[in-house]
Amino acid sequence: MLIWDVPFNMFSSKVHIGFDADRTEDGSGFKLDWISEIDTFDLTNVVELLNYLRVKLVYYVQLHNYNGNGAIRLTRRVNGYFDSLKESIEENKACASPSSRPVPERILPEIRAINLRTTAAEYFDFSREIVFIYLRRCPGSNSWSRIADNILGVFALFGVV
Repeated sequence: MLIWDVPFNMFSSKVHIGFDADRTEDGSGFKLDWISEIDTFDLTNVVELLNYLRVKLVYYVQLHNYNGNGAIRLTRRVNGYFDSLKESIEENKACASPSSRPVPERILPEIRAINLRTTAAEYFDFSREIVFIYLRRCPGSNSWSRIADNILGVFALFGVV
């Protein structure tokens, strides 16, 4: 399993990697025990909510097998979209709601049910809703929908739903 070439979800924060250095089967080699911290997100903070949505979409990318560099291309598109989105919200433009503003009460039920979404499109749709809450008065805020649709088109090319 070539886990260093593409992202791979181990479904755990603990990974044990064994490496056999020879073919003599005398046991030379090593075992690497790696434990990472599990990310926790404050989903009432818009920046952390967007980070969470990004993580979920990258997870969808990782669930599929690709020929060539599909996983890398999709991961870059998702990361670029969310990095730009967070940057726009964090700029604290006069036309935007400040990023320090907690997410509105009206979307808290959607946040509580965030893991009930089953497709990449549903996560992108929710990210668009966040855009319009924080950037709706800014010129060009509608372009985020076009960008998300473009990325979803790339997802469709690779068979990711």
